[in-house]
Amino acid sequence: MKKKSQKGFTLIELLTVVSTLMVLASVSMQTFREYKAKAAYTVALRSYRDARGALEASFAQPDDVFADVATSQRSPGALVDGNARALLSALRLPKSLRFSVEHSQSCTDSSCIQTYLEAKHCNGIEYVAWTRFGDGIEIVQERVAGAGCDS
Repeated sequence: MKKKSQKGFTLIELLTVVSTLMVLASVSMQTFREYKAKAAYTVALRSYRDARGALEASFAQPDDVFADVATSQRSPGALVDGNARALLSALRLPKSLRFSVEHSQSCTDSSCIQTYLEAKHCNGIEYVAWTRFGDGIEIVQERVAGAGCDS
C-alpha cells in the first residue's frame, strides 16, 4: 500500500514565517517613526528660519515701530494676528505646525525678553526656539525635547 504525500506547511513553518514578518514590521515601523520625527523637525526649523529672517528684515527698517505681539497659531497660511502679520509680513506657516511669537517694543535691557520665536511640529519630538533679550543677547535653542502641538 502506497502512502499519500502530504501537501502544505507544518504549523512550525507557518509560525516561523509569521514571527519573522512581525519582527520585520516592528523594525520598519520604528524606522518610519524616526524618519517622520526628523522630517517634522526639519519643517519646524525651516519655519523658524523663515520667521527669523522676516523679523530681521522688519527690524532693519529704522522708521518702523511695531506694536507688541504675543500670539500662537496652529493654522496654516498667513498669520491671523494683525500685529504679528505686520511684524512678519511674508511668513506663511505650513500645516501641522504650532508657531508662537512674542515681541515687546518697550524691552530695552537684559531683564526682559524683547523677541521670542518657537516652532513646534505636531508630529515632532523636538522643536526650535529663539530668544532675544532687550540688550541684544540672543539664545537659539535647537533640538529641544518636547513633542507635538499640545506640549
